[in-house]
Amino acid sequence: MATVDRFTPPNTTHQVVNQPPPLLDHNAFDADPALQAALEREGGAWGMDRVRDFGAVVASSEADGHRRRAQRNTPILHQHDRFGHRIDEVEYDPSMHWMLRLGVEREANSLAWRDPRAGSQVVRYALFYLMNQLDTGPCSPKPALQRSLLLRDAPPAVADAFCARLADGRAAFGTLPRGVDAGAIVERALAL
Repeated sequence: MATVDRFTPPNTTHQVVNQPPPLLDHNAFDADPALQAALEREGGAWGMDRVRDFGAVVASSEADGHRRRAQRNTPILHQHDRFGHRIDEVEYDPSMHWMLRLGVEREANSLAWRDPRAGSQVVRYALFYLMNQLDTGPCSPKPALQRSLLLRDAPPAVADAFCARLADGRAAFGTLPRGVDAGAIVERALAL
């Protein structure tokens, strides 16, 4: 396949010299001394390596490619199947699933409950902060998780089962058959 150089006449009208290149393939944590200092000061020094690893992922070209694709392909609501039965299923782009999975697997939503030592909330917030630098869309369910853990005040059987799934650290994305247990993510939690 032949390629065309788009920067030679007749396709070029002028040369752009005042635009920086995309800020990619760096470590977002290493580039943020305030976050590093806060993590150290507030008792999260034990999580520095975890947050540093995550900082490299969220500022990578791969993550940026997923972000761009997920923003370009907005979710599609399917209210009914082809037979007219109500299904209320939302179809997300695979890149949105990639970003959601990234946050879940790195415990940006559940670290404080899965590892409840001193400073775990601080480390979780640092992970969440970095996740927001990638894209805020997949971050929407994560604060809802915080509020939903108020279910601890519900009847013990309900609270234990649901909170265990929320803090599970696993998630499956898309439509699952009945009976498949794949953790849980909360999209919306309201105070009553």
